[in-house]
Amino acid sequence: MIKVIFICLGNICRSPMAEGIFRKIVEEHGYLEHFKIDSAGINPAFINSQPDLRAVRSASNHKITLYHLSRRLTIIDLETSDYLVVMDNENYKAVSEKCAGDSLRKKIVKIASFTKNPVFRYGIKDPYRGTQNDFNEIYDILEECCYGLLEKIIREKELPNIK
Repeated sequence: MIKVIFICLGNICRSPMAEGIFRKIVEEHGYLEHFKIDSAGINPAFINSQPDLRAVRSASNHKITLYHLSRRLTIIDLETSDYLVVMDNENYKAVSEKCAGDSLRKKIVKIASFTKNPVFRYGIKDPYRGTQNDFNEIYDILEECCYGLLEKIIREKELPNIK
């Protein structure tokens, strides 16, 4: 089982959207049985909160339902995940500081490394203080990035070519 965890600040906007998008893509490609997909946040302010309604709307527009309740990233997540997928440089720094040793730090992946859009190349901005349009834009970027992430994992884990 390949464990992928998406990480952002509060776990109510970007990471639950990425979790839902990635799950849909993985399922469409026939790999769902190979994955455990989750998300978490760094900041405890929103623990046990539903995803932001604007994130829910963006996902719903693409036939994705976000069932996630926000939670804080744990040491167990760091140790048991194969991929720690962070949304921006601030998240990268926070997760890196929690990692005890290079073996855990090697698991960190910047989701923005999979976009061709230069505006987002160094991080997926937090849409929390934005509008519904900002969430829709972030959804589109996350979708592009999730396809790239799946391609990377297929290569690295040598998954069979199903579709």
